Amino acid sequence: MDFSSRHIAELLYTSKPTLSRFAKKIGYHGYQEFIYQYENTFVEKKENITGNTRMVLSAYQEMLNKTYNLVDETQIGRIVGYLNKAERVLVCGCGSSGLSANEMEIRFMRICIDVDSLTDSDMMKMSSVFQDRRSLVFGFSISGEREEVAYLLREAYRKGAKTVLFTANNG
Repeated sequence: MDFSSRHIAELLYTSKPTLSRFAKKIGYHGYQEFIYQYENTFVEKKENITGNTRMVLSAYQEMLNKTYNLVDETQIGRIVGYLNKAERVLVCGCGSSGLSANEMEIRFMRICIDVDSLTDSDMMKMSSVFQDRRSLVFGFSISGEREEVAYLLREAYRKGAKTVLFTANNG
């Protein structure tokens, strides 16, 4: 951008001496010093934003690469088969895993799959009664050890439902 006093004065419908007086009033020796400082600040911020943006993008790319390496295409195909055959789909999780369950419900509903999500531990226990061979139950648990989620998956499996656990625990 052209920061010459003539150009800026025209843009602001003022005079060059007014710009100089303004710069002096806010602590600079004149308009040129003000513009010099302004441009340096602008360049520094741009460099910081670029560095920060690069760092964030790099972190997300690394996360995507790690996630992709965990994906088992055969397993995904099997889960899609379960999903296509299921008459009732239930997704459950507690805490932050419950947020993932809610998100999955919303995303599946957008593609016209009837899904319910549960985040309340009592509701998980009660809903285990209604699961059968027509059901598909997804459980979210970062540790893979959340008792409420494990209980629902165990009971649903015992009654013939297909069950899938999403966890960060490989053990």
